[in-house]
Amino acid sequence: PLDPDYPAQRLAYMIDDSAMDLLLRQPGVLDDALADARVPCLLLDGSERDYPRTNLANLAQAEHLAYVIY
Repeated sequence: PLDPDYPAQRLAYMIDDSAMDLLLRQPGVLDDALADARVPCLLLDGSERDYPRTNLANLAQAEHLAYVIY
């Protein structure tokens, strides 16, 4: 998780250093800190309810990290 109380420079470093492929976020949280982020963000604002409810093909492997704690 990224703590919104961290300085923007620290958050930017954590995002770059982790080499994440996707960032899940909520509206209004980290807006300024993520302005220059070079990672795709999925905004969890409720619009995800409009997507199909069927499962996608599972492409995940054991070596694919889903969560990183600094």
